[in-house]
Amino acid sequence: MNSDNLTALADRTYNSRPNVNNPDWSFDSVDAARLDMPSQVQSDLVATTKNYQSYISGLGNLSSGTTGDEPYVEQSSTVATALD
Repeated sequence: MNSDNLTALADRTYNSRPNVNNPDWSFDSVDAARLDMPSQVQSDLVATTKNYQSYISGLGNLSSGTTGDEPYVEQSSTVATALD
């Protein structure tokens, strides 16, 4: 396979993924960045931030939209990775 075929396969795989922006450690935005899909990076980052960043400190929560007793760093670290 040449690189064009592999890129097309990667694009199709991303576009057909079963779990979109779920859970809070979703790498959808990172995958979109690596596939050079800037609009998808933006929409994925906004979606995961809205769904999981429930603490004022920027930490995420596994229970979408609510604060619990155990914050997570995964969501914010995925944001940093995608932006890098």
